[in-house]
Amino acid sequence: MVAQPDFIADTLSGCDQLTVTFTIDTATVDLDTITAALWRFGNGSGNNNIYPQPVQYNVSDSTQQFDIALFLNNDTLNNSIIKNDYITVHKTYNARFYIQELNELNASFSTVPQKWTDPSANYQFNWNFSDGTSLSNGVNKIVHTFSDTGSYNISLRVTDDYGCTAQFDTTVVLNDSYDFPNILITSRNDYILYEYNNTIPIHFQVFTRSGIKVYESNAPAIYWDGRNLSGQYLNTGIYYYLIQSDMQSETLQHKGFIYIVSD
Repeated sequence: MVAQPDFIADTLSGCDQLTVTFTIDTATVDLDTITAALWRFGNGSGNNNIYPQPVQYNVSDSTQQFDIALFLNNDTLNNSIIKNDYITVHKTYNARFYIQELNELNASFSTVPQKWTDPSANYQFNWNFSDGTSLSNGVNKIVHTFSDTGSYNISLRVTDDYGCTAQFDTTVVLNDSYDFPNILITSRNDYILYEYNNTIPIHFQVFTRSGIKVYESNAPAIYWDGRNLSGQYLNTGIYYYLIQSDMQSETLQHKGFIYIVSD
């Protein structure tokens, strides 16, 4: 029988994916007395070697802690040790964000919902707008006013108490085309032309005041002359429109009313 064993790990905590090397503590056990070793690493894996291979820990949706057990010489009673919650792996905050609304030079940004956000962690949100300004106030929803139209690279870096970091970048194009006309006269061949940029599809919808959808498109630019989905001009009246960045994220860009005048 060997003495009460112990083991050590080269690291005890990390972020998302953590590799840990476990070693039997030779101050407690003479390795020459070990005839068999059984490791249980708490992630569903184990090992029968005195010197086990490094162990990989992965978390997908929340912070997790893992129990580690070591049994020597087939003696689970006397020659064993179990360390509960010995290894901790934290889930990194998803730094992805979307444009919640654009209104001329004002833009509001919000991070995607975090179903697994650790309530015990303090998150620091560091925004950079590539216009000479940045914001490090720890909030995940902000409104920023740009000084001029143009193309801006927006960056968000999120860091928590445990040193886990994530970053997300996207480009925002501000132009003068957000001012929609409030009247469209079909007899004079009026039309609306709206471009966000050359790559991001624009989801454009038109509704009656009672909420019936009469027109819809999804393309890099909007060209609309007051026709419905059947290609006929809408009846004279007031209609409500929505402009969103794409059909998946439904990110709101612009909304309003337009008066259609038809013969």
